[in-house]
Amino acid sequence: MKAAGPNGFTGDEVYRLFKRRNAAYRSDLTARLCELPGFAAVQVPGDGRHRTVYLFAPPG
Repeated sequence: MKAAGPNGFTGDEVYRLFKRRNAAYRSDLTARLCELPGFAAVQVPGDGRHRTVYLFAPPG
Protein backbone atom coordinates (compact mmCIF):
# COMPACT_ATOMS: atom_id res chain seq x y z
CA MET A 1 0.00 0.00 0.00
CA LYS A 2 2.78 2.40 0.86
CA ALA A 3 4.41 1.84 -2.54
CA ALA A 4 1.13 2.53 -4.38
CA GLY A 5 1.52 6.26 -3.84
CA PRO A 6 -1.29 8.79 -3.55
CA ASN A 7 -3.64 6.82 -5.85
CA GLY A 8 -3.60 3.77 -3.57
CA PHE A 9 -4.70 0.30 -4.61
CA THR A 10 -8.09 -0.47 -6.08
CA GLY A 11 -10.03 -3.54 -5.02
CA ASP A 12 -9.11 -5.11 -8.38
CA GLU A 13 -5.41 -4.58 -7.72
CA VAL A 14 -5.71 -6.14 -4.27
CA TYR A 15 -7.48 -9.09 -5.91
CA ARG A 16 -4.65 -9.52 -8.42
CA LEU A 17 -2.02 -9.35 -5.68
CA PHE A 18 -3.75 -12.02 -3.60
CA LYS A 19 -5.67 -13.95 -6.26
CA ARG A 20 -4.42 -17.28 -4.97
CA ARG A 21 -6.18 -16.59 -1.67
CA ASN A 22 -9.93 -16.85 -1.15
CA ALA A 23 -12.30 -13.89 -0.84
CA ALA A 24 -12.60 -14.26 2.95
CA TYR A 25 -8.82 -13.98 3.32
CA ARG A 26 -8.67 -10.83 1.15
CA SER A 27 -11.58 -9.27 3.03
CA ASP A 28 -10.00 -9.98 6.41
CA LEU A 29 -6.63 -8.70 5.21
CA THR A 30 -7.98 -5.38 3.98
CA ALA A 31 -10.19 -4.93 7.06
CA ARG A 32 -7.25 -5.49 9.43
CA LEU A 33 -5.03 -3.23 7.35
CA CYS A 34 -7.56 -0.39 7.57
CA GLU A 35 -7.41 -0.61 11.36
CA LEU A 36 -3.73 0.41 11.31
CA PRO A 37 -2.78 4.09 11.63
CA GLY A 38 -2.58 5.83 8.27
CA PHE A 39 -4.46 3.22 6.25
CA ALA A 40 -7.99 3.77 4.95
CA ALA A 41 -10.53 2.44 2.47
CA VAL A 42 -12.49 5.08 0.55
CA GLN A 43 -15.32 4.83 -1.93
CA VAL A 44 -14.73 6.72 -5.20
CA PRO A 45 -17.13 7.11 -8.13
CA GLY A 46 -16.56 4.60 -10.90
CA ASP A 47 -18.21 3.60 -14.14
CA GLY A 48 -21.77 3.18 -12.91
CA ARG A 49 -20.83 2.14 -9.37
CA HIS A 50 -18.44 3.14 -6.63
CA ARG A 51 -15.02 1.54 -6.31
CA THR A 52 -13.09 0.90 -3.12
CA VAL A 53 -9.58 2.32 -3.04
CA TYR A 54 -7.13 1.49 -0.26
CA LEU A 55 -4.84 4.36 0.71
CA PHE A 56 -1.92 5.03 3.00
CA ALA A 57 -1.30 8.48 4.43
CA PRO A 58 1.38 8.58 7.11
CA PRO A 59 0.00 9.94 10.38
CA GLY A 60 1.29 13.28 11.58
